[in-house]
Amino acid sequence: VTYFILTLEKYGFRPLEKFIAAFAILISLCYLVETILSKPEISQIAYHSVVPWLGNKESIMLAVGVIGATVMPHAIYLHSSLTQRRIIPRN
Repeated sequence: VTYFILTLEKYGFRPLEKFIAAFAILISLCYLVETILSKPEISQIAYHSVVPWLGNKESIMLAVGVIGATVMPHAIYLHSSLTQRRIIPRN
């Protein structure tokens, strides 16, 4: 899948962006389905959407891992690579 994503770059940044957006939408739908299937209390969802909660040391490590995975170097490279071609230098 990674190789396919990188080969999309030769067709320009739009197909690559569409593919990544489709993956993001798919992941969002999966989170929504999992939330519905687990039948959580709506009041708790609303409360913790505004007020964060980190329980114990394991929760803190998990939160740091999620933040770290979000800003990994390959994500920084991908986003900077996408924006380089959009900037047209003035002459």
